[in-house]
Amino acid sequence: GASWLYGIRYLIKFGYFFAVVTRRHGHGGPMMIRAITRKDNGEHLERFCYLCHPNIVKGVEVYSCPVGGRLLISEFIPTSLRYLCVALIYPYEASSLSADHFKVLSGLSFRLDNGLVYEEVSVGNVL
Repeated sequence: GASWLYGIRYLIKFGYFFAVVTRRHGHGGPMMIRAITRKDNGEHLERFCYLCHPNIVKGVEVYSCPVGGRLLISEFIPTSLRYLCVALIYPYEASSLSADHFKVLSGLSFRLDNGLVYEEVSVGNVL
C-alpha cells in the first residue's frame, strides 16, 4: 500500500525522520517508515535492499517523497543484537556485501559474548 495508508504509532526526529507505523486497514504487524533525504539516496536504498535478510527485515517498499527524497517502508522487527547474530551463515565471496554483513554479525556475536556491547542496540544501527 501507499505510504499514506499507515497510521503513526511512534515518531522520532533527530535530524532525520523515523517512525513505527501500523496499517490503517488490513492485517499485519508494525512497520518502519524512514525518510531518506541524502543526495545519493538511490545508492543508499539499493544497498539497504541488498542487505535485507529474512531474520532482520522483509517487505521493503520505496516511495518518492513530495518534498524531496524518498520514503522507505518495511516490516519492523523489534529485536536485539543477540537475535541478529543467529542469521544464516553466508558463503564467503571476496566482493559480496552479504559476506561483509556476516563478518559484522560475527563480530557483534563475539562482543556480546564478552560483554563488550549493549544487547539492545537497534537493528538500524547494524544496517
